[in-house]
Amino acid sequence: MNTPTQTLRVVFSLSALACSVVLMLFVRGRAEWTDAFWLQLAAASVALCVAGCFVAFRNGGLRLEAVPLGRPSTISLGRIHLHWMRLALDQA
Repeated sequence: MNTPTQTLRVVFSLSALACSVVLMLFVRGRAEWTDAFWLQLAAASVALCVAGCFVAFRNGGLRLEAVPLGRPSTISLGRIHLHWMRLALDQA
């Protein structure tokens, strides 16, 4: 069984949205937190996210094809294991 082709796009979109919210809070953080502030923050964040996703996804970018479902998890678990080993060696 293969990983769904849109998985990477969904993960990228959600992380781009989170980053754009943080960026907009950083830029407009000293403003008074009213309902209008939150609506402007949401609109600007979504606009930044849509623009970033448009650039990233054009011409079929960030699309998975024929990636086995178990493969990404084994890579991630292997990297986590190596990271923990390195941390343990640094503490010793």
